[in-house]
Amino acid sequence: MDSLKTVLNWSNLVIACFILFARIYSPQWILWLIPFQILSVETHWDIVWLFVGGLSTYLAFPVIYDQVGPDHLAMVMMGIAEIVFLTRVIITSVRRLQLKTSMEFSNN
Repeated sequence: MDSLKTVLNWSNLVIACFILFARIYSPQWILWLIPFQILSVETHWDIVWLFVGGLSTYLAFPVIYDQVGPDHLAMVMMGIAEIVFLTRVIITSVRRLQLKTSMEFSNN
C-alpha cells in the first residue's frame, strides 16, 4: 500500500507540472489529474481543494468562457484559481514524497 501512495504522489506531481508549465492550457487536462487526486486523498482539506479545482475548471469552461469570452476579468480570475490549485497539488505531492523519503532514511 505504501508503494501505491508513492506512485500516486509521483503521478500527481508529474501531471500537475505538465499542466502548469505547458505552453498552452486545456481544461480537459485536469481530468487526467482528478483520478489520482481522488485516490491520494488523506485529509479533509484534500477533498476541499479537489472540489475547488474541479469547480473552477467547470466554471471557467464552458460556463464563463461561453458567456464573456477569453479576455474577460472573470476568465483571468479562473486562470489564477487553476494556477493556485495546480501549485497546491505540486507542493502537497513534494511534501508527501519528502516525508516518506526522510522516514526511510531514519529507519536505516
